[in-house]
Amino acid sequence: MTIQELGSLGELIAAIATIATLAYLAVQVRQNSRQVRAQMGHDGWLSTKDDIVAVMSGDAAEALAKAELGGEPLTDGDLLIVDAYFKAIVWHMARVEHINSLDLHIYSVEDTAQAFVHNFNSVAGRAWWESNRALIESMAPEIGTRVAELLAAPGCPSRAESLKEFRQRLDAEQTALPSVS
Repeated sequence: MTIQELGSLGELIAAIATIATLAYLAVQVRQNSRQVRAQMGHDGWLSTKDDIVAVMSGDAAEALAKAELGGEPLTDGDLLIVDAYFKAIVWHMARVEHINSLDLHIYSVEDTAQAFVHNFNSVAGRAWWESNRALIESMAPEIGTRVAELLAAPGCPSRAESLKEFRQRLDAEQTALPSVS
């Protein structure tokens, strides 16, 4: 083999290596773009969640408590707060489905449905759920279907039951504490 033939072979190997490198970089850029989009969706939910928690004082907290526990009638203002609360949950469920559609499964459908089913298992939650089926089915069809299945299952825990259990445990812990003299 002459020097010229070795040079041509080297150029061929360099060209193949360049193409392979470009293909590898294209795959990496695509994966990174997906991850950035998913993280943006996740961060958007976190900031929205923080905004909701920041508003959860005074009238908003009272409205949600009335809706969860029942007993007291809800005012028009209370209904707006409760509606916004449930829409924020459905919005999060839609974000999870979008992230899952990018094959970046940060949260599973089952975990998300389990996390939110108790929010809808109250008189107000079920009424909101039933009156907003079209919205839920359009925004989060997979998770919405799973939440509906969980709500229909016998023994589905309600938020009020969870709060009563929490209160009982808290009272039991407080009475078990030694008194400070």
